[in-house]
Amino acid sequence: SDLTRPPPPNPPILFLDAIACMLEYVVGFSIFEARSLQTEDGNPCDPFVEVECSDHSYQTAHLENRDSLAPWNETCIWPHVAMYPKEFESSFIEFKVYARHWFTRNFLIGKTSLQLSFINKRQSHLYARRWLPLRRDDSPAITGMLNVTVYVLQPGEMAPSATLQTTEPLSPDDDAKQGAEQEVGDLGTAVLTSTVE
Repeated sequence: SDLTRPPPPNPPILFLDAIACMLEYVVGFSIFEARSLQTEDGNPCDPFVEVECSDHSYQTAHLENRDSLAPWNETCIWPHVAMYPKEFESSFIEFKVYARHWFTRNFLIGKTSLQLSFINKRQSHLYARRWLPLRRDDSPAITGMLNVTVYVLQPGEMAPSATLQTTEPLSPDDDAKQGAEQEVGDLGTAVLTSTVE
């Protein structure tokens, strides 16, 4: 009779282990403003920003008739960004600035990215009030500048204060004085200037 009885099902041990390894990270950011946005025709535009990280996305309000200065002053916090630790080490937050077109496809002015683990290793887990260059995949030329704050927290880490998040760095050497750059290496490895879509 034991020969006809089906064997007991094996518990999905590997699957449960994989779930246990996935962690929830916190990603918060503020988009302050953009400057010197270069559109396809050189005229003012109606810009907006799209932000993507893992399976999360955010879009700012559309501004009207801007070119030299586009202020948004918008903040977002994603408290549950689930990923594996190895995935976290190679993940980025990406900012894309578009010119809105009402009857045709929106024009990508430029984009920039920051590596999550780079931000997390910084003092206060924070990259505050920094100007990031915008570029398109088809050209190395800078097509504008975007001013952002980003912080990234692993489980159990405290968020930086609102004051730290909005305080501009004293100088370009500010990080070097704090020793943060020595810990994480060259900033060039953390900023992605072009990606393959």
